[in-house]
Amino acid sequence: MDKSYDFTVMSGSNGKLYVFIGIWGNWETTRTYYLDNVNVNFVPKEQKGVVTEEESREIAKNFVKDSPTYKFDGSELEYKETLYPEIVDSPYTWTFLYEFKSAHSGYGDRSGEPLLQVVTFHEAHITVENGEVTKAILDLKWDMIRQKMVENEPPKPKEKLDF
Repeated sequence: MDKSYDFTVMSGSNGKLYVFIGIWGNWETTRTYYLDNVNVNFVPKEQKGVVTEEESREIAKNFVKDSPTYKFDGSELEYKETLYPEIVDSPYTWTFLYEFKSAHSGYGDRSGEPLLQVVTFHEAHITVENGEVTKAILDLKWDMIRQKMVENEPPKPKEKLDF
């Protein structure tokens, strides 16, 4: 007798693989099914919407080019390196380091502001996760997404130790 079964394969957060077999019937009692001569081949599903490292680097580059600081007076944008953060749950996350120079000091759109004419070198750390820029910091002090200085967290109070 030929029978057909539907399989559902899921991976758990613990790294284990679970296989569910859908069989029509009454589930009121616990049942064990023995399947003889079953050959199951697991073929990974094509990931939809996966953005490659190369595509992510291009997204980061365009983000810098479109940023107010670069648009105002930036030039010579250069990719330096890719940093690989230890993010287990986000396999499609990269941080890219770009460098460029500006003809004046400061950040953002500085129209109407008094400017020092001094060549300023900038270093941009752009984090791209699944094709979206999630963090962008210029010179470790300017938030390129919010267009304001990075707020440092106030120091935590020291614990009082009783001996």
